[in-house]
Amino acid sequence: IWVGNLSFKTTDRMVRSFFKDAGRVTRVRMPVQKGGSASQSQNRGFAYVYFDSKEAKQEAISYSERELDGRRLLIKDGTDFSGRPQPDPLAQKALQKQQSSPGYFLFVGNLPFEATAQSLREFFGAHEQSRNMDGIGQFPDSGRCKGWALLEYSSEQEATAALNDPRNHVMDGRNLVVEFSNPEA
Repeated sequence: IWVGNLSFKTTDRMVRSFFKDAGRVTRVRMPVQKGGSASQSQNRGFAYVYFDSKEAKQEAISYSERELDGRRLLIKDGTDFSGRPQPDPLAQKALQKQQSSPGYFLFVGNLPFEATAQSLREFFGAHEQSRNMDGIGQFPDSGRCKGWALLEYSSEQEATAALNDPRNHVMDGRNLVVEFSNPEA
């Protein structure tokens, strides 16, 4: 079973004791947070608990919403993934078609010719950690957008978040090309 909403101070022994009336616990796998000394380690708020029979497992699942260490536990079958956020199909598709490896830069193509550095800042504004939205390709004579920009982010995670955000793939009715890039490209 999967047990969530554990207090970070809950121990393996406390979990075993909590389920003693459900049946024989054969194993408790409780991931701990990295960092700190072993004597100060804390669990990550969830655990996997294994039982010696299906009946014991079903009984343990019925303990959901009971309190342990001052917390109401959420208990589910370890193979039940309902309630988890589903990956966005557009974001998955965007990641799958990447030709460059993830990095700090995103290439954005098929921009409207009216796009400006300011409109890019507003459009990609959900990702405030962006460093440089001024990498917009411009015609030298008119200063208008050539239809592309190179955006620099402060981290690979921020660039990935911007790439995965489905709101960042359509601007003014145009389907944008959003890809990882590098400054040399």
